[in-house]
Amino acid sequence: MHLTRCVIVENNGHRGAIQYTTHPGYPTRSYATQTGRLYIEDSLICDNLSAYGGPIMLNNWLITEPGYDDMLSVKRCTIVGNRAWENHAYDLYVIGNGYNVDFQDNVIAGNDGRLFWRAPGNSSSTGRYFYVGHCCLQEEFEGEGNFEADPLFVSGPLGDYYLSSVEAGQEADSPCIDAGSTSASIAGVSHLTTRTDGAFDTGVVDIGYHYSATPPTIVCQITTGGTVAAILDEAPVLRPGDTLSAQVTVQNDGWTFWADVFAAFIAADGTVFYITPNGLTSAFTPYAIDVRLDDGLHFGPAPVFEFALNEHVPTGDYIFATALSRAREPFRPIGDIAFASFAVSS
Repeated sequence: MHLTRCVIVENNGHRGAIQYTTHPGYPTRSYATQTGRLYIEDSLICDNLSAYGGPIMLNNWLITEPGYDDMLSVKRCTIVGNRAWENHAYDLYVIGNGYNVDFQDNVIAGNDGRLFWRAPGNSSSTGRYFYVGHCCLQEEFEGEGNFEADPLFVSGPLGDYYLSSVEAGQEADSPCIDAGSTSASIAGVSHLTTRTDGAFDTGVVDIGYHYSATPPTIVCQITTGGTVAAILDEAPVLRPGDTLSAQVTVQNDGWTFWADVFAAFIAADGTVFYITPNGLTSAFTPYAIDVRLDDGLHFGPAPVFEFALNEHVPTGDYIFATALSRAREPFRPIGDIAFASFAVSS
């Protein structure tokens, strides 16, 4: 089973945001039985709440057969801010033998509990301990390339877990930059970034989650005749009887993610009218929420508002503005806000 390029946030569960249970020989168990290796790679696991266990729970108790030797691989993940409401919180929670857990190039910060736990009570256990290497940890843990440090997260176009970089305009370099176990190209993330300026990861791989290096774009236009009219190169002047068509084009050449879409008119006196599917409102309201922007998406131009002007529309200069924001959060633009100017004349 593979979990790759996942964002797993703000989940509530009994035993962690990710639970992988293996119980061969116990087919009557009420929970699912899995065999084989679980890969979790290039993922962000944050702000999850669980009653018992941490963000990743591997339950492989009573596994003593060599055929079940390969269990869990976690690489290039950022695991941060996860909480538990009982006294059993671990960043990686393992019951039983804990066969061959390979944990590399990860960032762990600000989680409840200890880093690892291994139940010693199984007398038949022949399992090996975990391999942990090239990780930024919230506590000391033996292993090649491991260190305990503040990862120096900074907020950027797509989230809050970019790595601080002097070259990207921050005051200090994160210790997680160029701290990984291999090269960015071998790791398969040389087209991704950990920096707020979107520069690709090159050389030794940065550890932790990588963002898309290409933020989505949104463009807005005003036309005078709906979808059949040519988009004007200059700011149009509309008069009573004209049809105002506000159009939006969205493009995403990065990884799939979710966004809210905002669209608004700004009048000459500074009044803002937000566009909704039900018309205009002065309340701060998105046009659409939880819009899935797929990899390679090219959408539009499509009208979000059409209106036949009459003599009651105030004259003056207007701005049509559109923006993409992180889904279901306070307004935080992704990429640049788009603007288009037009005027209404008598």
